[in-house]
Amino acid sequence: MKPFLPFLVATCIAPVLLAQDPPEIEAKARTLMDASVRYLQSLERFEMDYTLRAQGNPAPGQELDERFTSHVALEKPGNFAKIGRGQQGPMSPPSLYLFADTGTILMGDQAIVVNNIKGLRDFFTHRDLGYIEEINLLLPMDLRADLLRAFLTYTAEVTWEQNLQSAEYKGEETLGEHPAHHLRLKYVRALGPEQMTVINDIWLARGEQPLLLQVKEVMENDRSAMVFTGTYANWKVNEPIQASMFKAPIKDMKIHPDYETYMQAANASPAEALVGTEAADFTLERLDGTNFTLSEQRGKQVVILDFWATWCAPCVEALPELMAAAKKYQDKDVMLVAVNQQEGAKRVSRFLQKQGWTLDVVLDGEGKTGSLYKVQGIPQTVIVGKDGNIKVVHVGSGAGMRDIIARDLDRILAE
Repeated sequence: MKPFLPFLVATCIAPVLLAQDPPEIEAKARTLMDASVRYLQSLERFEMDYTLRAQGNPAPGQELDERFTSHVALEKPGNFAKIGRGQQGPMSPPSLYLFADTGTILMGDQAIVVNNIKGLRDFFTHRDLGYIEEINLLLPMDLRADLLRAFLTYTAEVTWEQNLQSAEYKGEETLGEHPAHHLRLKYVRALGPEQMTVINDIWLARGEQPLLLQVKEVMENDRSAMVFTGTYANWKVNEPIQASMFKAPIKDMKIHPDYETYMQAANASPAEALVGTEAADFTLERLDGTNFTLSEQRGKQVVILDFWATWCAPCVEALPELMAAAKKYQDKDVMLVAVNQQEGAKRVSRFLQKQGWTLDVVLDGEGKTGSLYKVQGIPQTVIVGKDGNIKVVHVGSGAGMRDIIARDLDRILAE
């Protein structure tokens, strides 16, 4: 069972753009950025190894330090592969392949056929295709609309200056063994109701191949602070790429005739099929060392199981709503059990203390109970009736969760 990283999704996919004064751009910074864009546009193919490390506090009381590594290969006009390498963390996206000549997208164990796609440029200008964001994990938030897309879409209308506040040249440095130019770009963005300062420190290779070597993105506001460090290594430009690089493991893939059909299937959680079935029994340890066994509550309690983690911002937002709903119905034999996913007791205890929460937490250290309940993303909330059967499954959270759970409990208790 692999949990998701909701912070990245929540903060990086759809930031709101701010009206601003013209940016202050040093001449040297503009010259170097434009040269990197033009160079990427001139390439016919490339390969490189990409590592992203995410560190910081995505929300109050949360800590994160995760990384993933991919090998990336792209060849005009229509082949792209991003293949996970080495040990992958909870935030790691599945491997991704694009074959624009056949209009095919392969991601994880899914395959989607997108009709009327004419090469990668056409594919990446279809803004309704969510895989643009998957590709854009190769670059930080603001640069995504710039350097990589310049190569993928072959357009001279590159907008790296959009929403830019300032760009300055910091000087020549050595990054590892590579002579580099260091630039700093500063943006201010609105993420929902709040403003976020985004600083991109960029290292470009010196010489005739001004390739990206590293981008360090710092994002801060009053509630969160994150650092994303992207490292681009082992570049091979305009060299032959082995044909096997673009041979995706298509065995046993689910085939969808179009993108819309895929999205409908993707949004349907496997956990929803559990409704009406008998809840899998489990015994997990509480923070105080005692055990909780689900079957012992049969005939006694309606049990709300909430699968969560301290690093998951939507989980942290949802738990107070669930706590309030459970408290309202506690005299009607309703209890809330927060099933923490793959974290240690000390970390969870510190988190609860910092939040000031009194909460019945059990530790699913290896994620085995989560797997029993088909947890693929968190938060996931499962309500088990007194008869031991699963009555409700909610994947994710949203506004009004307290009222939603209250309506569920009213219906269950009336049965």
